[in-house]
Amino acid sequence: MKAARERVAPGQQPFGPSKNQDVAVTKPTLDGLVVLPDTKNIQSVYLCLDTSYHAFQSNPEDAERKLYDELFSGNESADDDGQPYKVSCAQCLLTDKPNGFVCVSSPSAQTVEFARDLARKRIRYKKAEQIALHSDHSEHVVVVPREVLWKYETAKTRDQSNKAEYALRDGLSKQGVEHAVGEEAHRCEIELGHHLVSLLHITKNDVDKDLAYWLVMLQWTGTKYQVDLPGGKRHLGESSWEGATRECEEECSLQIDPSWVHGEPRRSSRKADMSNLYYLLRPPADLMLESLESNPFWHEKGFCKE
Repeated sequence: MKAARERVAPGQQPFGPSKNQDVAVTKPTLDGLVVLPDTKNIQSVYLCLDTSYHAFQSNPEDAERKLYDELFSGNESADDDGQPYKVSCAQCLLTDKPNGFVCVSSPSAQTVEFARDLARKRIRYKKAEQIALHSDHSEHVVVVPREVLWKYETAKTRDQSNKAEYALRDGLSKQGVEHAVGEEAHRCEIELGHHLVSLLHITKNDVDKDLAYWLVMLQWTGTKYQVDLPGGKRHLGESSWEGATRECEEECSLQIDPSWVHGEPRRSSRKADMSNLYYLLRPPADLMLESLESNPFWHEKGFCKE
């Protein structure tokens, strides 16, 4: 199903008569948030009352929340077969509150590796406690120099492409990614995902573009590894940040909070990407220090703490 903001002027029909109708039937006008099945032949729609165009313009969060509460209250959150409803936000709802994506980025490799290790630790915990990973969970969480990703994306000649691919595969192999190098490498294509490519171009003029390390996830599709950023479509009633944090935990088990946000969220100027918002993150120094102090080696005699 899709939720959209619809406004039909008085006297207009939101849907015309079917081909088999001899006489047009007047339909009620729509002015509010509408839910409709994601199918070619739409038989019915759901209109949420008190979410008119003006009400939505005044407070879009309240309007979305009202629709969410009506759709997912009590036992009404599943269909007749017990399957949970999935509602996607239409493009008009993503103008002010886009989908959220995250990228842990720092000129310090150790800082980004700390975030990677937090994600991997959480994955091990879930497996030990027999907590099922989300269906969209990545195969690997790794750290890659942004410069390598950029060269891989913008290579023009075969020599440039081979050098960038070798550097990328070598880095992935050292972090436990199977088939990144060796005899099996030719069977494993590596593709950069849309959102990773978008952020590469958004940050191409950043002062630390050639120094930054990025946390990315790898998803095995059966024929290739896709390298991309955690994140995705926000749920109805969620903020961009709430959607990004939920998707990040679902896709790579990394738990983040607002203290990680480094700088203002980034957004592409391209119209096709305007529905996506990118958060650059960096784990706080005190969190890293706290983790280090909990390590048994911290208390060993002679361990340098400077």
